[in-house]
Amino acid sequence: MDKTLVMRFVDSELKKFSYSISEVREDLTSEEIETLMDVILANQEAFELKNPLVSKDSANIVGKTVTEVYKA
Repeated sequence: MDKTLVMRFVDSELKKFSYSISEVREDLTSEEIETLMDVILANQEAFELKNPLVSKDSANIVGKTVTEVYKA
């Protein structure tokens, strides 16, 4: 199953900003995710953002299962 990490942040206008990473490891820990989010906050100049990020909001790992029902 493909898994995507979806991290949500709050910007200076209190709007939510999401950043996703696809094909994450199965054994990714919450501590690793929080550390990654801290790194993103500290280095946000690497991203083209309208407004600066001010805080972490949430993170989810989303799984996607594809069931092939027909193939020619």
